[in-house]
Amino acid sequence: MRRFRYEVIIILFLFVLIGLIGCHATWNGNKPEKVLVYKYQSENSYELLKEINVNMEEAKVLIKLAQDVKEQDDRMDLPPSDYRLDFSLDNGDTISYSLWLNQDLGSGVIMEKPSRFAEISTSGVNKLDDILRD
Repeated sequence: MRRFRYEVIIILFLFVLIGLIGCHATWNGNKPEKVLVYKYQSENSYELLKEINVNMEEAKVLIKLAQDVKEQDDRMDLPPSDYRLDFSLDNGDTISYSLWLNQDLGSGVIMEKPSRFAEISTSGVNKLDDILRD
């Protein structure tokens, strides 16, 4: 009986460890340092809305959304985005994503390029709304 408890504890520890390692965000091995959020103004002009330190919970939500972006069979052509997210990486590079939100419908899209995008769930849209309103 005692051996069974140790095995269960070890297995649980391994799952937690794998989960923590799996949640560590990188782009080609480079870690994000901050996220800059820009709001669309006009004629492809964006104004800095906020700068988010990567250690903040808000940044973790944005990083998770960006990591959901996958190569798609379809192309998506949309009007100018509502927001632009710039992820500043520790190697000096910046990766930009476009973000469209429709709070009324609880839908959204995050896109790196027309063939790399992901739809955002209603709960994701609600989290983004909270982040962008602060």
